[in-house]
Amino acid sequence: MIEKQFAANEVSRLAGLNWFPREPLPLNELILAVQSAATEVIAVYVVSEWLREQSEAPKPAQIRRMIWEENDKCEKAEKQEDWALTAPGSNHCKRCHGCGFYGGLIGGKYAGEWKWCDCEAAQVKQERDPEFIDVANKERVELIERINRATKTKRGRTEPMHHVTQTIAALSGEEYTVEF
Repeated sequence: MIEKQFAANEVSRLAGLNWFPREPLPLNELILAVQSAATEVIAVYVVSEWLREQSEAPKPAQIRRMIWEENDKCEKAEKQEDWALTAPGSNHCKRCHGCGFYGGLIGGKYAGEWKWCDCEAAQVKQERDPEFIDVANKERVELIERINRATKTKRGRTEPMHHVTQTIAALSGEEYTVEF
C-alpha cells in the first residue's frame, strides 16, 4: 500500500475529468482506491492509463480493479526468477542490455551472427528458448540472401541499394528501380 499523500497527488491528476468528485467523502474513497496500489509506479501507471483512455472520472471500484490487475501482474513477475533482470530501472548487462543476446548486424565493422551473452539474462533465456539464436541466425542468413538477390543487376553485378525504401520494396516482393 502506498502513502496517502502520494495517492492524493495521483487523484488530483484526475481533477480535470468530467464528473470528478468535489466532496470530501467521495474524494477520500478515490484516494483509498489508489492507495491499494502495491507500488507508486503502479499508481502512476493506472492513473496515466485512465487519463489516456477516459474523459470521465473513475469510480473507486474501477480504479481498484485496474490497480488489483497491475498488482497481480507485479506479484507474478516477482515470483519469476528473472524479475530482477527485467524490472524497469534495474542494472542490465552492458553488452546485451538485459535481453540475453547480442550481434546480428548485417553490415559494417561489427557485422556478424547473433550470439548468446554470458550474463544471467542469457542463462534464463537459454533455458526457456534454447533454439532462439539458431532460429535468429537462420532468419538473418535468409535476409542477407534476399538483400543480395534484390541488389543484383541485369549484368550480374551487385550494385548498392540507394534508399531504404527500395530495400523494403525488394524484400516485400514489390517492383523497384535502382538509379545509378
